Amino acid sequence: VSFVEDLSKLLVKSTEVCKSAACKIDQMKSEAIESSRKLVDLQEKQLNSVQETVKTELSSWASVAAKNSQSNSVPVKNVQKAVKHVMEEDLRSKNCIVYGVEDPKGTEDADDLTVTEAVEDILEKVGYVPPMASVSRIGSWKDGSNRPIKVTLYSSETVKNVLERAPRLRQGGEKFSKIFIAADRSKEEREAHHKLVCEKKRLIAEQPGQRHIIRNGRVLSFDK
Repeated sequence: VSFVEDLSKLLVKSTEVCKSAACKIDQMKSEAIESSRKLVDLQEKQLNSVQETVKTELSSWASVAAKNSQSNSVPVKNVQKAVKHVMEEDLRSKNCIVYGVEDPKGTEDADDLTVTEAVEDILEKVGYVPPMASVSRIGSWKDGSNRPIKVTLYSSETVKNVLERAPRLRQGGEKFSKIFIAADRSKEEREAHHKLVCEKKRLIAEQPGQRHIIRNGRVLSFDK
C-alpha cells in the first residue's frame, strides 16, 4: 500500500511538473511571438526608411542628370566613351601577343590545339606556363608573314608575370631567337611604342657602347 501511495504521489507531482513546464513553454512561445512581431515591425520601419531615402536620392540624382542632359549632352557621351575605353583596357590587360612564331603555308586553317602547343612550348622556355583561356592567330594568313598569336589568360596579373619573364627567350637558342612576347596594346599605344622602338634603334646605332632599353614609356641608356 505504501508503495502504491508513493507511486501515486510521484505521478501527481510529475503531472504538476509537466503542467508547469507546459505553462512555461506557452509563456515562452507567447514572448517569442511577441518579440518576433516587434522585430518584424522594426525591420519594416527600417526598410521603409531606407526605401524613402533611396527614392529621395534617386529623385535628386535624376533631377540633376536631367538638367545636365538638357544643358549639355557632351558630358554624357564622354562618360560613355570613358566607360568603353576602361572595358576595352580591362579585356586587353588579360591578353599577351606572341610574335615571330612560324606560320608556313598549309597552316592557314590549323586548329587551335596546334597553336596552343606552340605557345606552351614558348612559355615553358620562359619558365612559366599558366592556364590559358584561349589561343588564336590574329588576322588572315599571308604568304611570307607570320601572324601574331593572341593568348588570353585569366588575369592581368598573370599576363604581367609572363611579360616579366619574356626576355628569357633570348637565351633559348636559334629556335626562339625571332620570337617575342608583348602586351596587347591599343592602336594609339602601338604607335607610341613604335616610336620608342625607333628611338631605341637610333641610340643603338649612335651609342653602341651603351645598353638601351624601353621602360615605363621611355628609352633608358646604361653603361654595359
